[in-house]
Amino acid sequence: MSQLLRYPVVAILVLGGGLAMAQDKLPIPETAAQEQAAALINELFKADFEAAKTTEQKRALAQSILQIAKDSKDDPAGRYMLFSVARDIAAGAGDAETALAAIEAAAKLYEVNAIAIKTDALAAVVKSLKSQKGHQDLAPTLQAVFDETILHDRFDLAKTLNAAVLDSARQARSPDLVKQVMAQGETLAEIEAEYQKVQAAIDTLRTNATDPQANFLVGHYQCFFKGNWDQGIRMLAQGNNDTLKKLAEAELAKDSDKLSLGNAWWDFSEKAEGRVRRSAQQRAARWYSQALPGLEGLTKKLVESRLESVGDAMPMNTPEPGDKRLGSFTVVARGPQGADWTFRLVDDESRYFAVKSPGKLPVTHQGQKLLWTEGGATFTVDLDQRTVIRSRDGVVLHEAAIDRIVGEPVELLKRDSLEGWTTTEPVSVPNWTIANGILTNTTPGPSLMTKDKFMDFELHLEFLLPSKGNSGVFLRGRYEVQLLDTARNRLSNGKFVPDVTRLGAINWLIAPSKPVYAGPNRWNSMDVRLMGTTVTVVINGVTVIDNKVIERPTRNALDQNVSEPGPILLQHVDAVGHRFRNITIRPIW
Repeated sequence: MSQLLRYPVVAILVLGGGLAMAQDKLPIPETAAQEQAAALINELFKADFEAAKTTEQKRALAQSILQIAKDSKDDPAGRYMLFSVARDIAAGAGDAETALAAIEAAAKLYEVNAIAIKTDALAAVVKSLKSQKGHQDLAPTLQAVFDETILHDRFDLAKTLNAAVLDSARQARSPDLVKQVMAQGETLAEIEAEYQKVQAAIDTLRTNATDPQANFLVGHYQCFFKGNWDQGIRMLAQGNNDTLKKLAEAELAKDSDKLSLGNAWWDFSEKAEGRVRRSAQQRAARWYSQALPGLEGLTKKLVESRLESVGDAMPMNTPEPGDKRLGSFTVVARGPQGADWTFRLVDDESRYFAVKSPGKLPVTHQGQKLLWTEGGATFTVDLDQRTVIRSRDGVVLHEAAIDRIVGEPVELLKRDSLEGWTTTEPVSVPNWTIANGILTNTTPGPSLMTKDKFMDFELHLEFLLPSKGNSGVFLRGRYEVQLLDTARNRLSNGKFVPDVTRLGAINWLIAPSKPVYAGPNRWNSMDVRLMGTTVTVVINGVTVIDNKVIERPTRNALDQNVSEPGPILLQHVDAVGHRFRNITIRPIW
């Protein structure tokens, strides 16, 4: 048996006083306390350390120690050292995921320099990895942390990490990646040189945030050198350079014409040089890409020519101030061997990242295309063509059509308010009440529906039916997913109701494949996806209707306008005491 399993957590960490309950982060424990904790850990886990000979055994040991650190609450010094031990073992075994997870967990609790520790840990991972595939898989993680160092102006760490990235790229035997990393090193030097020039302006803004000259200088650096347009454009709008001030103000205006913005940035670029010229053209390309679908004739040809000249030079993480077209979203396509290919893309302060444990992979914008590197391959999501392509060194490995793009969940039900909901008929006394996030049908009366209307979506809710309860969830107000307690499955004449009217059915149209109802006065869950007239229904985690077409609106539909969006409606029939909670909806494009 592993030594880790012989000691409960409370027995392992017995060194110091209790962990403070304040929300502020804890200071790094004193050296003496760290040494004492390390000695105890070495004593308790000596056999485990000696037994972990192979890479896989060391990785498993690091993961076990990390879990113990997460679970322990009693001793700050002991917990801190457990995180450190897990990190070091993982890094030495080439396990970047566990090493970074240990660093992130420690950073949530202690006042540590997480970026510096990540840099050292990844450098150790690079040294420990021996396989070509291991280095290919590591590339996205290295790039993500490298971008983090640039974001925080830690150029010392960026240089260290870029050297490790280059070493790893060579061991991955990827000429394209090596070329990219070497170019990245040149860009790093250029950005650092510009950063040194604006140090005085940065200091000025710490005491006078509205200083026009300082805003211009730092905004210029943020936009053209770091590509941080979200922050930089707002600074330029407060700056004293008339040309850039007007451009920034036009960007921030909600009604600005995209073609005009593209032309303005292109005109600016033609008077600029070097990196500023390239960045301005890339900014113009961003607006041109959005304007292009509505263009015709010579204007369209000119814009297409300019976009082609910019080509693949679009920068990493092009931020988009105020532009929340999709926000964070998930792309679902048909992957290799027919399985769903799912990619989650997160809008983090207007920067897109592809989410992959243990971190986020930086995404490149090329108009409506989003690209990132993962495991030595390049993934391209084309929102315009609705395709996903996986390629390596220019060779397409797999291409798939996007099935759906799913937005982030939106809560439809507030904790103690029916804001956003209305009854289907006016009432003098409310027949629906809400308390602590639970919606209850308390008295007979009309059904309840959202004020907002939805077209394609994924809906989640939890429901509790009373004995002999009878309700339903109307999708777009037209298609009822039946909610019927099993006590009502038998009619008064002894016969059973048809399957197409049982719980989970599209009422009177599509029968559920199996009964999965948990019973009355118990919480059940429902997940529904509606795209066009194709529906999938999942009850308590079991799919009971799988991609079936609804031929027509069900009985008691609000209307027959099947091509239009509609509300989510919770039906009242006769019994009371129906309850609902955790109602969320995710739009689908």
